[in-house]
Amino acid sequence: MGGYWLHSRAMPEANRSRSASPLFSASLLGLGLALAMALVARGLAGDEEVSHFLIARHAFEEPSLFLSLAGRPLVTFFLALPAQAGLLGARLASVLASTCCAYAVARTARASGLGPPWLAVLFLFVQPFFLAHAAAYPLHGKGEVGKYKRNRNLVT
Repeated sequence: MGGYWLHSRAMPEANRSRSASPLFSASLLGLGLALAMALVARGLAGDEEVSHFLIARHAFEEPSLFLSLAGRPLVTFFLALPAQAGLLGARLASVLASTCCAYAVARTARASGLGPPWLAVLFLFVQPFFLAHAAAYPLHGKGEVGKYKRNRNLVT
């Protein structure tokens, strides 16, 4: 019985034709939830989300912001162009990033053979923290948004 213990009795190879439809459905459900949150969200979670958005939005005016540790350089590079369209643009870019993450999770689940890929995608999107950040800025009240709209002329 050679080999490693993980490979000795792995789950049988998934039938791609049977798992493609549930995978598509789970991905569509997750994408729909993330898009709904991006379109319906009225506020920002707090100072960190506001600073990421503002740093990305003004990075072209002040190029040193692209390397700002407060803005997280990778986040700033990813959001700089969509943030020019406003908060909705940044949210939709974040939905795109979460969709790419779901694709990577499905590929990993399929390659590992530890379970059906559609279930892994479903588990990913039903995590409240992931789904909230899939829309870049979670659903919260008007408190933080109002404060930053008045102080920094944040256009949503």
